[in-house]
Amino acid sequence: MVILELREQANWLSTHWIPIVSIIITSILAIYIGNLIIKSSIRRIVHGRHFVRANQSIVDVKKRQDTVISVSVVIWKIIVIFGAGLAIFTIIFPQVNLVPILASASVLGAIIGFGAQSVIRDFISGAFIIIENQFRVGDEVEVDGAVGKVEHITLRSTVIRDDAGNVHYIANGNVFHVINKTLGYSKVYFTLSVDPETDIDELRAVIEGVGSKLSKEEEWKKKIIEPPTLFNLGAFSDQALEVRVSGKTQPGDQFALTTEFKKRLLGEIKKRSDIKLSQYQDISSLSKKK
Repeated sequence: MVILELREQANWLSTHWIPIVSIIITSILAIYIGNLIIKSSIRRIVHGRHFVRANQSIVDVKKRQDTVISVSVVIWKIIVIFGAGLAIFTIIFPQVNLVPILASASVLGAIIGFGAQSVIRDFISGAFIIIENQFRVGDEVEVDGAVGKVEHITLRSTVIRDDAGNVHYIANGNVFHVINKTLGYSKVYFTLSVDPETDIDELRAVIEGVGSKLSKEEEWKKKIIEPPTLFNLGAFSDQALEVRVSGKTQPGDQFALTTEFKKRLLGEIKKRSDIKLSQYQDISSLSKKK
């Protein structure tokens, strides 16, 4: 009796577990090899001359590649896991006919689809976000009130982490207005409030001197596209004058460059007696008081 049971178990093991283990191993290999092929293919196919915007920077192209790879890998995993699941189900329950089950599932899916229009909208919106290259993994964006770095994109949703470390999950169907702060290039842009008696030409020379020096240094020259310069003059009164400074950087480098530029500019201004910073930082509020 024991021998018979052992034979039955061995027979079940040979006819079920060995094929199941083979399917699992094959699926793991398929996912691994598929991921390598997807990454290699997308790295070759996706470059700066495609996808709406021509001649993109290396940083932009890499972000685009990472985003497409992320979505493609998820889709490939779903396909492999679903196929492996069907194969294992067929082995364990060979007497069950999957055709009517799948047919009823498609009908059920159609019924559910009518009540899940928001999900369908999310998928369609996600596809257009990726196709139109609106934003990518690693971009600094403002979406639906969330401001921060894009950490993950799927066809269903977008994940953004803000400066405070909070993670925002946004359904792609709710993305109506996107501000991408790191697409193509970023900008150094800030306002300097100085005494109205300041020699503007002298101030321009100081600002351009600091920007030119930064653009020649090894640490910063690859990050700077256009050195910061005096962009224009803003509001002014008898107590303060607004000077706007602007320059172009590689995507995402504007924050570090702005901090370094301000630090050096402040040091240069302190050395000069003919340039004085104003104590009034908001000239518009000053004029209202008057």
